[in-house]
Amino acid sequence: MSTINTSPKETLDLRQKSILTKEQAVLLDQIAGEIRPAYTEFVSEFFKGSSHSIQWQLTPLMCRNTNDCNLFKSLCKLELVKQYCSTGKSGTIILDSPFVYQTVKNICHPKIKIVNTKGWFSRVFSIIAKNTKPFVVMMVTFSSRFIASRVIGRRTLPAEQSKITIVDTVFYNTSFREKEFYDRHFPGMLEGLSGDEIDSIFYIGYYYRINNLFDYFKKIKSSTSNILIIEEFLKFRDYLYAISSFRFLFKNFKFVKFRGCDITSLFQECYYENIVNIGTSEGLLKYRFISRLKQRGVELRSVLMWFENQPNNRGMQIGLNEFYPDTPTNGYIGFFNSNNVVGVYPSAEELTSGVLPHNISVIGKKIVPEIKIFCPELNVMISPALRFQSLLNLGQVLEPPKFVLLVVLPIFKQESYTILESLYSVVRRDSNVAVKIKIHPGSNIKSIEKFVSGFGFARCITEVPVYDAILESSVVMTSASSSAVEAVLLGRPTLLLSDCRGPTKNPIPPGIPKDLYAVCYDYRDIESNLRLYMDSSVGTVVLRREAASQCRNNYIEIYTPDASRELLGLDVF
Repeated sequence: MSTINTSPKETLDLRQKSILTKEQAVLLDQIAGEIRPAYTEFVSEFFKGSSHSIQWQLTPLMCRNTNDCNLFKSLCKLELVKQYCSTGKSGTIILDSPFVYQTVKNICHPKIKIVNTKGWFSRVFSIIAKNTKPFVVMMVTFSSRFIASRVIGRRTLPAEQSKITIVDTVFYNTSFREKEFYDRHFPGMLEGLSGDEIDSIFYIGYYYRINNLFDYFKKIKSSTSNILIIEEFLKFRDYLYAISSFRFLFKNFKFVKFRGCDITSLFQECYYENIVNIGTSEGLLKYRFISRLKQRGVELRSVLMWFENQPNNRGMQIGLNEFYPDTPTNGYIGFFNSNNVVGVYPSAEELTSGVLPHNISVIGKKIVPEIKIFCPELNVMISPALRFQSLLNLGQVLEPPKFVLLVVLPIFKQESYTILESLYSVVRRDSNVAVKIKIHPGSNIKSIEKFVSGFGFARCITEVPVYDAILESSVVMTSASSSAVEAVLLGRPTLLLSDCRGPTKNPIPPGIPKDLYAVCYDYRDIESNLRLYMDSSVGTVVLRREAASQCRNNYIEIYTPDASRELLGLDVF
């Protein structure tokens, strides 16, 4: 691994909102790749020894949730500090946490000046505030869910159903089309199945950014699709149980070590800043839901989950292990994941501890060894790539009449802002670049539209489906989005933008040829790669198309009704 070529006055700014230099960000990505196995093994050690409560197993730490727990990012930055100090030169490190300061000061040599901009009181207060917000949100939303489910009334299971299959998915505001449920995560899964098979399949889901639960429950109740409202099974004490889970999570971490370094202070900060966690509580509600199903005498044939190896999945699996031990379960990874979103990749200790589904389904044969990287014994099956079937049904793909840069914004607000900021820097230097912007349907669309308008790109927003928008483009720019993989598999060169605040979330599988995409760390990278793609010869474009065609067969599994039955567990009896 290369080290940082520090000048005597170079600064390493590790404050949470600060942006690393390109050289530092590149090295941070190299470090992330190196320590992923060690980080997984580190967390796995907490599974060992005496039995742990379900609340503990559903924490962001134990799920290796890199979105809710900053430990992996912090450990990567700690290794960056080691590299920074290894030259023996003078320099400055800027921090905004006394907890991190306690850890960093023990590994720096005297020539390094450490500046901490936040005191103990300020940081502890911010941690309390960060935990207070989700607690208040849960108080409001859980109360609304309980009341709404009672006011709207029950939607009971048909009496003739002896055994049912449950599909655990995600509910969005756009999930219903004229009383029919449209599942963004399992589209087309029921096509080709018999009427009896479809009648035995029931959906449950996590409510993503749905504010008016009363209206939403009415939509579900009037829907022609088979949907269970889990709130109709839950009791008020189940919500209290879930919302108060943090009471069981206060622990005394006396000495924590990672790769020979004492990280106790840093570890405590990362753990306690998310001790009140909505994901953990949602997982506990799924656990209680399964127990209530059992009390109602509901029989399960099988369970299919949208799987990200997070608390929602884990709570449900623990409940199924306890109340339906003979029911087969399947976790469907129907997306392309970044290696740096470490928690999605199951570990051997998670398998041994019984928090994983019996089977894990991936959407392409080349993904099998990738998902088994930390757990070779994992039972993995190849299932249809439901969201990406259109990539296998391509007709003649034509180049657009003029060069078009399509910007596909990710679901996260900060990453979207970073992309728009970089785009603005490029476009103001080259006004000949035609731009189209596609907003992620799961994001806060009104908020993102304000961002887009603020940069002067309001007229660039496109409403066409992302697949069509990619085909109408010459180059695609995005970040942590499956659209990046769609683009390269369609032969469209892709610029993947790092936000330079942490390890880059690159969803493009490592087996994809590097000439189909480029990771960009600043606007200069964007400009140089954009110019490279604009100047591509016809022969180069053809070669990219051929490489993309070969990759599609490796990463996109075709749909068949029998494959869908296997995915759903309908072939188990």
